[in-house]
Amino acid sequence: MANRHGDMIGTMVRIISGNQIFDGGEMFCTVGSVNVAGDDVRFRAECASEGQTETVNGRYVRVSATSFRLRGDTFSLCTTGSTTAAANPDASDGWYGGEYRNCDGSTIDTIECVYGLRDKWDSRLNAAYRQVMSEETDGQKTALRDAQRKWITYRDANCTYYAGGEGSISRIEAAVCEYALTRDRAREFETILGQ
Repeated sequence: MANRHGDMIGTMVRIISGNQIFDGGEMFCTVGSVNVAGDDVRFRAECASEGQTETVNGRYVRVSATSFRLRGDTFSLCTTGSTTAAANPDASDGWYGGEYRNCDGSTIDTIECVYGLRDKWDSRLNAAYRQVMSEETDGQKTALRDAQRKWITYRDANCTYYAGGEGSISRIEAAVCEYALTRDRAREFETILGQ
């Protein structure tokens, strides 16, 4: 979380209090000074939410890369829109782990970074798909072409679902959906090729 500090942080937060989980809404904060000692983070920020602004002199304890504890409540960045991910930050590690963790900054910066990852994997997907197609029999080529067209339809529909969420986080979720599904499909074809 501390590496997410910058001039402006805009995020959707989910609050976990005891065994209850609820959306905390979208919050924008301009972060001033930050002091980090291990997992203990102290900060000063001007935060605005729903038309109200307040100065926050705070402290939180990092729980994971995407969660922190503040005043007895645990907060988790809403990365998938699911309560499972909020309750268990590592549940979405398949989509939000690895190279995705290098995408940081504003919403626009994060989306551009994720689309760059998607484009890289899309190139690998297309190269692997062409190679698999070149090695298949005519019957298998037809079956694979049909499957790939259906997969594209699925990917587009699934990521449209994420884009329809609330707040600016939905734009990140949609981009990550495209990236993760494209990456996984590329890996599938690379596995077929023995790469």
